[in-house]
Amino acid sequence: MKQKLVNGALIVGSIIFSLLALEIGLRAYHSEWEIVNFRFPQPHRFAYHIYDPELGWVPKPSSQWGMSLTILNEGVRSNGRGESWDGTDDPILAVGDSYTFGDKVSDSETWPAQLEKLSGKRVINGGVDGYGVDQIYLRARRFLDRYKLSTIIFSFIPDDIRRSQMSVMFATTKPYFDFKDGQLTLENVPVPSTFLPEKENGLMTALEHSRVMHAVMKRLVPEWWLRAPSERQVQDREQGIKVACSLIHDLEGLTRLRGSELIVMAQHTEGETTSDTMATKDVLSCATDPATRVLDLQSALSELKAKDPSRHHRLYVPNDGHMSAEGNAFVASEILSLLTER
Repeated sequence: MKQKLVNGALIVGSIIFSLLALEIGLRAYHSEWEIVNFRFPQPHRFAYHIYDPELGWVPKPSSQWGMSLTILNEGVRSNGRGESWDGTDDPILAVGDSYTFGDKVSDSETWPAQLEKLSGKRVINGGVDGYGVDQIYLRARRFLDRYKLSTIIFSFIPDDIRRSQMSVMFATTKPYFDFKDGQLTLENVPVPSTFLPEKENGLMTALEHSRVMHAVMKRLVPEWWLRAPSERQVQDREQGIKVACSLIHDLEGLTRLRGSELIVMAQHTEGETTSDTMATKDVLSCATDPATRVLDLQSALSELKAKDPSRHHRLYVPNDGHMSAEGNAFVASEILSLLTER
């Protein structure tokens, strides 16, 4: 009996030693010594962003994004002139998501940069990739509280409405708005600096921090192992539209109080659903202040697609969906037309 226990202990010890050797070998191969949860890793977003307790994340001041991309103070993107911004000039402020930020194009090719060149007016690119309507509003409010701005261009795509229904987006915690006793309230602020999955037992947590276990499980049961909780929905679409409308109404009041002009603009993605298009129109219809100008790019895009399909296709980055440099030039020209109407 004693010999059996000794043999069993030796077998278990051998297995543990072998697994530790494999763990060390695999980590050495990948040069990955940090203790992290491999199953639910902290998102890559924070390689290029910094945590913000109110907004969730903002671009990290840097020029090391892998392309001609420079982030200035306040997390605003450069327009490609090597400029700095000290908060003066009564500029136009563009806020939005990655379509405003200019994902996949260089500093000078974003639509805020091209609008600045066309209009001769300073344009601040306050777009942040991954933002929902709620975060775009909070970003605009922050700038309005700190600076004098001539115009706010509040830009969004249909998916930004869905993002505002989430407390976790892209596996990252974020703020959101809800209604309590009929009043719009800001929730999840300060935003938790990390996102953790539902609590599990100690053994499972330990296994998730193993490079060997991660390598094995993602091949054996990928659908279960890799099903990371990248999103958490806190409200349905109807409530999300209601929240978006309230935020636009509030922004109308803020811009009127600050003496700034407000433009609410809807950009559109290739192949978006009818439901998404209808939700966008619902949100645009919420702008009720006579001074607010609404720009829905759908009609201009549809007209171009009917007249010149090949050019319409060139407006978007292939196999990506974001606007190309040509697409951003198209957006800038549409905004300029609206600005010069007055």
